[in-house]
Amino acid sequence: MRTKLLLVLLLANFSIYAQTNLVLNGGFEKWASATVLSDWTTQNNVAQNTAEYWEGFNSARLSFTNSALIPKITTQVPLNAGITYVVKFKYKYLSSNYNTSHPIVLNINKNGSSTTLSSSYFAINNNWTAVETTFTPDQNLSYDLSISLNTLDNIGFNATIDHIQIYAKGTEQYTLIPDLSFEKNLIALGYDRWKSVNS
Repeated sequence: MRTKLLLVLLLANFSIYAQTNLVLNGGFEKWASATVLSDWTTQNNVAQNTAEYWEGFNSARLSFTNSALIPKITTQVPLNAGITYVVKFKYKYLSSNYNTSHPIVLNINKNGSSTTLSSSYFAINNNWTAVETTFTPDQNLSYDLSISLNTLDNIGFNATIDHIQIYAKGTEQYTLIPDLSFEKNLIALGYDRWKSVNS
């Protein structure tokens, strides 16, 4: 019984979220150098960050110094018309001057498509913050996905970005315990309390 439970938990650990991330190097683990991010185009003060990361060992640090040098990372993501995609990323504001004057900007667009996504996010602390939104393209194209920093007061700041994902909505895969009697035994023993309370 104990072996079976450990095996199920091990399998669940690897397959809870098995959706396909369409963003190449979305975890920022591959860098050609400290300022050259593989599978991405970088502009103005973007560097590898090995000290602050959500997952893995790296993130992308964007530094805003002035409005003439807006830091930006861009990649292309192949998307299909009419499919709703979940877009996720994590950011951490590294400076102490977080306020509503320093947006972290997410954009998805492509010439030839009338659907775009442009959203701004404002840090309220120096903790990792998760962003989740959706996007439904109108064309079968490789769309430009970019994240940049901007300012409304022209004061510099730094933020780090990690764990960017785009996947088709509804493709999340959850592991179910295939043995119904085993599941019932877990409920009876009180190990699966949520299910027993809510069934």
